[in-house]
Amino acid sequence: MNMARQEPWGTWGGWPITTETLKTPKRIFCVLATYFTAWQPAGVASNLINLANLYDDQARWPEAEAAFQRAFEHYHELGDRSGEISALTGLASIQRQTGDWERAAELYREIFAYHREQGDFYQLGVTLHNAAIVDFNQGLLQQADQKLRYALQVYQQMGEYLGQAEVLNTLGIVARQQGQRDIAPNCLGAALTIFQGVGDAGAAAPALSNLATL
Repeated sequence: MNMARQEPWGTWGGWPITTETLKTPKRIFCVLATYFTAWQPAGVASNLINLANLYDDQARWPEAEAAFQRAFEHYHELGDRSGEISALTGLASIQRQTGDWERAAELYREIFAYHREQGDFYQLGVTLHNAAIVDFNQGLLQQADQKLRYALQVYQQMGEYLGQAEVLNTLGIVARQQGQRDIAPNCLGAALTIFQGVGDAGAAAPALSNLATL
C-alpha cells in the first residue's frame, strides 16, 4: 500500500476530516468513533452529531447546521425521537449563536415539550434558560423573566446549585435591563455566592463584573 498517496483522514459521508480539525483528544475520539461505527444506521446519525459539534467548536456555523440537520433526518427515519431532540438542540444552539431568534425560539418550544413529557427536569431547566436568553435578545423581557423563574424553581427542587447560579446570573441581567434595581443585585449577588461556593472561578468573574455594573 502506498501510504504517501493517501490523505491523513480523507472524508466520510461527503464530510472532510482533516488533521486541522483534530486539535483535542475529544475531537480525535469523535473522528475515530465515526470510522468505527460508520456502517451502523444509528451510528451514522450519532457521528453526524459529533461532526456538527466539531464544527460548532470552530464557529463553522453553516457546516454545523448542515450536519445537525442531516443527523435529525437520520434519526427521523429511524423513529428515534430522543435522537431527533438531540439534533434539534444542536440546531437551536446554532440559531441562537447566529442570531436567528425566531427559529431558535420555535425549536426550544419543541425541545421543552419533549423534556416535560419525559420528566427530564435537568434538561427542562437548561432549555428554559436557553429559551429565556432568546427572549431577552428579542426584547421580550417579561417572557424571559418568567422562563428564568420557572427554570430556577426546577433547579431548586432538584438541588442543582450550579444551574441555579447560572439562571440567577441571567435573571439579574434581565432585571437590570427592566430597571429593577432592587432585584438585580440580589440575583447577581446570589449567583456570585454560589459560583464561589462551588469553586467555579470562571463563572464567578463574569458574575462579579455584572454586579459591578449596577
